[in-house]
Amino acid sequence: MSATGERGATLIEALVVLTIMALVGTLAFPAMERGYRHFALRTAVERLQADLRRGRAQALAEGRPVTLTLAADGSGYALGPQRYHLAVDGLRFAGGPSITFFGDGSSSGGAIAVLGPGASGRTTVVQPATALVVPGGS
Repeated sequence: MSATGERGATLIEALVVLTIMALVGTLAFPAMERGYRHFALRTAVERLQADLRRGRAQALAEGRPVTLTLAADGSGYALGPQRYHLAVDGLRFAGGPSITFFGDGSSSGGAIAVLGPGASGRTTVVQPATALVVPGGS
């Protein structure tokens, strides 16, 4: 409070605070965006692996083949006739056109990559003899 009893911030003080907030925002937002892209990629890989394992379990339980088929443009995949999953925000799927799980516990085998913007991506491998779903790496 000043000697005259006035309270509050001056225009200069308000401008300084706004400038500092703008600088912090320009530094923080790109880091948040990178974090979101990494989270989206990891989530898509985990969902793909869960669906591959679900297809394997379904084939074993029902004693009939279950196929996971990638969309031709990489925009998503279908597990059997009813479950279709779309890639989110710049992600796409690449690899063999399909992986089939058989009722005897084997599979056609193959690898599917979830690709992000730029060079980022993760591959999941399905072993032919055992139909095990194995994270492949970057």
